[in-house]
Amino acid sequence: MMNDAPNPDLGPAGEGLSGESPAGAARGEAFDGGLHAAPWEPLRPAEVGPADVHALIQRADDHTLGRDFLLEGAQDAVAATFGVHAFVVDAARAHLWQAGS
Repeated sequence: MMNDAPNPDLGPAGEGLSGESPAGAARGEAFDGGLHAAPWEPLRPAEVGPADVHALIQRADDHTLGRDFLLEGAQDAVAATFGVHAFVVDAARAHLWQAGS
């Protein structure tokens, strides 16, 4: 059953408050000309250097959860625990696996 009641968020012609159609909003198009004036861009991979990898491994070694947590913990949990990007976790794991640790 469809509700034909007017939507207070839409203008008289079914447009958004700024005149943009709701379909445009679904595509991520801007509607306010402010902070979101351009369509959003996907995140790009972080550049991870050897210093980042070695710093994370050292922090894991000094942490009570240890290197096992770095290697086996959920990626997002490891990243949050050590305050790094998930790509740093991936790079550190690859480094440790290649080194046989």
